[in-house]
Amino acid sequence: QQAWTALMGTSHPTSVVLNGTFTSTEGSRTQSGNAQLTVGSDGTYAVNLSRTVGPVSESRTFSNGVPTCTWTDENNVIHQISFVNCLSPAWFFPGLMLLSSNGDPSDPAWIPTSNSTDSLGQHLNFQFILPNLESGQEDPQLLKPLDLVLASGTLLPAYATFTMHPDNPAIHADIPVRIAYSNYQSVSGVMIPFHIQRYVNGSLVLDITVATASIQ
Repeated sequence: QQAWTALMGTSHPTSVVLNGTFTSTEGSRTQSGNAQLTVGSDGTYAVNLSRTVGPVSESRTFSNGVPTCTWTDENNVIHQISFVNCLSPAWFFPGLMLLSSNGDPSDPAWIPTSNSTDSLGQHLNFQFILPNLESGQEDPQLLKPLDLVLASGTLLPAYATFTMHPDNPAIHADIPVRIAYSNYQSVSGVMIPFHIQRYVNGSLVLDITVATASIQ
């Protein structure tokens, strides 16, 4: 509740839209361009990156409460994202996860399970819960926690760490992801990180600078 208040104040937004620029690194190739990121309180989100070699995008939608995620490559080919990789909250603005954790207990949600404090700040560990799932049916990949690190003093998210997996179900591997949030600014009473960095396997792969943000 304290983290929610620090991030949202008294607001309960239904959507957040971020516009800015990005630099991405894929092996030896570096790209830059414009970025638009949208997240809804219903768990939907979209990431659109315009690049000189062709735009790429990623999105999550829901049908009867079941999430579906896809990504579109620079050749406009749509790829399915595995269900387990579709469960993570919108990585660029995880704060709405705090709202979902207080929602209907019959809905799938990230539930806070523990907290601790170290030099980085206060850690809130979340576990994804699928209601009505019988004991022993859990996919081990679903049991991987998400760690939201709140900065000491402000309680604003400084980092989020979680685990992704290859979309090919025949390949079992844990891929560590860390998102860093900084340069918070107040927009319509909501604290927005205007600098977002995504690290995969310890390497910076996406660096986003937000220019404008809108809250609805």
